[in-house]
Amino acid sequence: MITKREWLILYWCEGDKSRKGITCKVALTSTDSLLLKLFIYGFHKFYGVNTKDLHCRLIIWENIDEREAINF
Repeated sequence: MITKREWLILYWCEGDKSRKGITCKVALTSTDSLLLKLFIYGFHKFYGVNTKDLHCRLIIWENIDEREAINF
């Protein structure tokens, strides 16, 4: 599906590198659901992270339909 190198390139290109006082944070911001799925898949496959240990945040701008955004 995706190699570790490709996964790292995905993070390098799309990942959030801000530190804002957080010592352990890895984030990806995207509206592309395939990229988000690949990012989560890579954590599990390459680093053994249990997907139940991941936390997601959905930011919905005021001009976006909330129900539609959650379903997407």
